[in-house]
Amino acid sequence: FSALLHVEELQMEVDIRHYDMDSAQLTPGGVYLILKVPGLAENRPSLLKGDKLYASTPGNLVEYEGYVHEVWKEEVHLRFADRLIIDWLPLSW
Repeated sequence: FSALLHVEELQMEVDIRHYDMDSAQLTPGGVYLILKVPGLAENRPSLLKGDKLYASTPGNLVEYEGYVHEVWKEEVHLRFADRLIIDWLPLSW
């Protein structure tokens, strides 16, 4: 039974990676960073308040963990650790 659970978790990881977005832009919006997500209105992918997302800069192996705070029709409002703001965002604004 535990082997089946493990295989199921691995398959979920593969399935969710289908929604990875290369070269996605995070836009500042008050205390949030806004990410436009094509297909969100059709629940492809399905994102809910509290879900975790990961962002990384091109060529950088570091992933930053963020949380969904608001879900709108075609965008999500995210909060990340301060490290993302310090490392990445000043370079992109």
